[in-house]
Amino acid sequence: MDAELRTLERAALSGGARERLAWARGLERAGRRDEAVAALVPVRDDHAVRAHLEALPAWTHLDGNPGATDFLDARPVARTPHVRWTVDVSAETQFLLASPLVLVTLDEDGHLVAIDPGTGAMRHIPTPPLRFECLELRLASLIHDDDETGVLVVDLVTGTTRAVPDPGRAAVHTSARDRDFMVRVLTSDLVEAFSTEPNGAVREKLWRFPASGHLDEDLAGCADVKIGPNSVVLLGAAHFAVLDRATGALVFRGEGGDVGVDALGVLHLNPPSLSVHDAVGKRVWSRTLDDGGVELALSPDVLVIANGGATCILDRRTGWPVGVVREYRHVHAVIGDVVYTSAAGSLEARRLSAEVLWSFDAGGIIDAFAALDARIFLGVRSPDGESRRILCLEEPRPEEPLRTAR
Repeated sequence: MDAELRTLERAALSGGARERLAWARGLERAGRRDEAVAALVPVRDDHAVRAHLEALPAWTHLDGNPGATDFLDARPVARTPHVRWTVDVSAETQFLLASPLVLVTLDEDGHLVAIDPGTGAMRHIPTPPLRFECLELRLASLIHDDDETGVLVVDLVTGTTRAVPDPGRAAVHTSARDRDFMVRVLTSDLVEAFSTEPNGAVREKLWRFPASGHLDEDLAGCADVKIGPNSVVLLGAAHFAVLDRATGALVFRGEGGDVGVDALGVLHLNPPSLSVHDAVGKRVWSRTLDDGGVELALSPDVLVIANGGATCILDRRTGWPVGVVREYRHVHAVIGDVVYTSAAGSLEARRLSAEVLWSFDAGGIIDAFAALDARIFLGVRSPDGESRRILCLEEPRPEEPLRTAR
């Protein structure tokens, strides 16, 4: 393998994007993910290179993805990790976003901080104060879209920020983005979907909901929008509505609560009721939870709910428990087939059966989480609230000895 990689490296350094892509794929086969990404950064604008990088797992939105499932189809950190790096930050905002090229947070004044996911090196990027709920992270850029700033696009490599013309901005109440797709709730109580350019600019209108008139009183003032691969969910004061992503046609409606949406359907939590619907709106199952349930994560196989004095891992198809933790734990994510939760500053990784794989004492309150392939990023606040740090936990390479995280 070393001889092959040296040959690929020589060809890449004297060649172009095609040769660098071959070198990067060789590095990935050897488990050297960060080096593979670094090899592609100089040619990231090449179409094939960008397609390769954009296919890598990324934590692009506050809740992992635009469907708010806190799920990432990536290699989990399943073996006892080591701390790759730690940085002290002034950030108070409780969120992290991560792509193969950059880790993103905001400082205490709402300004952007970009962190190298491989080294922890930080760069403060001059921006107006931003709101984390209005951010979407792309491979090497950040899109910020709200009614005060309009659409801002920040190049996370060069640190430059530019505004994208958006003549309809003044009418927008809330919006959500998923790569080349955007949904806007207008102050006139109607919803419009648009295609968008790679640079974040609005392109053409795809549909309107309702097709005529305005949202009824149960959906009026829609406070949130969540986007799945096939569906768009509108969250109103009293009801939610699931629309077909391609056409805007109403699929079904439900009463209140919160949702997560993915390719398989919609998880609906309206305490004390929890229900799962398939992609066409058919209710798969429903059950009543003790104490209502307040936190959840959703994967194609399971859903995880913090419920009363326990944290339950439920089978996605049936709703029956496949694993139970006999204490309330904060639910961070499901990465691949591993569940991550925390309590009292201790992060735990568990199999879907709830068997503990490892635990890590973060030394403070874990209030932010993001993940990439075989890496986890944590935001940790000191018990007295006076300091914050961000750290990277990484699974050792197969040839490396296990080192207990401390």
